[in-house]
Amino acid sequence: MGRKKATKEEAKGESRFVVTAKNIITDRKTGLQIIQDPTLLGGVFKAAMTHKEAEKACAALEFYGFKDWRLPTVEELCGMTDRTKYNPCYDTNIFKGKFDDWYWSGDPCAWNKDAAWCVNSYNGNVYNFDRSGHSYVRPVRSCQ
Repeated sequence: MGRKKATKEEAKGESRFVVTAKNIITDRKTGLQIIQDPTLLGGVFKAAMTHKEAEKACAALEFYGFKDWRLPTVEELCGMTDRTKYNPCYDTNIFKGKFDDWYWSGDPCAWNKDAAWCVNSYNGNVYNFDRSGHSYVRPVRSCQ
């Protein structure tokens, strides 16, 4: 398997992810804004929740003047992971919060309407879970 090509930022020694405001990370590659530590949002974001609760919590979130927070896609969640790390599979200098469970995506499972895709914070595995199960949430917003 070939080596992946470095992005412009990586070639310059810059991180793909930068903290651009209190508790907000910007992904330089995609322009996505990501909550750095969802537990600091308080309330429901401190615990795992059902998919419906996660969608509702993101839709109701107003943070840093923005009201368009949402669940990330499974691809966006996978893009946050660092496949050279595990336990957790995130750069903990950038990403903060809970790293001992699964995170919900907003993507439904094609063959099971009662399931949605999740990404494991331990090793970056992707799996579909029943929406009535409980997982954590890392809200994002598109800003490009």
